[in-house]
Amino acid sequence: MSVQAARAELTKELSRRGGIIHWLRWPANIPSSVNGLDDLLALQGTDHVLQLIHGAQPYREASEGVRAWSYTELIATRFAQPVAVVEDFLYEGETVALVGKPKQGKSRLLQELAINVSRGQPFLGHCVPKKRRVLILDLENRPAGARSRFLKMDGTGPNDDLFIYVPDTLMGAVSLANPRGAKQLELLVDDIRPDVLIVDNWRLFLAGDENKTEVVLHALKVLSTLRRIAPSLAIVIVHHLRKQQQGENQ
Repeated sequence: MSVQAARAELTKELSRRGGIIHWLRWPANIPSSVNGLDDLLALQGTDHVLQLIHGAQPYREASEGVRAWSYTELIATRFAQPVAVVEDFLYEGETVALVGKPKQGKSRLLQELAINVSRGQPFLGHCVPKKRRVLILDLENRPAGARSRFLKMDGTGPNDDLFIYVPDTLMGAVSLANPRGAKQLELLVDDIRPDVLIVDNWRLFLAGDENKTEVVLHALKVLSTLRRIAPSLAIVIVHHLRKQQQGENQ
């Protein structure tokens, strides 16, 4: 265990027992041969050490779950590597967005992604380690159009790991414009248990102005809560820039 980690555990235990904790910051200019206060006393005398102790800062507990890693701790700690859905492209638990002008092939690209991932086939030269269950919210098309498009793209036969939700009307059940839209999406995810969710497109999924922060945050929270059902769910959002947004991003 590192010194920083040991200090944190000791602080936690002493705080639990009602102690009042101060942290003494060890001076940076002390020789490496000085390993404790006794060595420091011998080197610099009582007055200097007492001054250092009196200058110790009260420990203030950080908000739950918040911490900063020292560089030493960070490089010494081995973290679990993210699990690839598509290597160097998409990983479990991620929420990513594909953003661009309309009619640039974003939807077609992600439909190809869905087909390849659900069949365990490479995507654009990137390895797909294993096949995954994919759910597409195709909010732009209707069932007949979606069927025609997928048949043209994938003629290899049945696929029980690819699911496409296509509404019968523009404001379908799985949209936040529908009062029960969030619940309907939750039920759909609970039923299918996808590994990847593709939302095409973002504007049709939202309930309100896509340029308003509160509208976007609400929608992102709805998507995030789906991980209570599928903790490793990877989410891909398709967003078409409007003319105003295109001008702002030039």
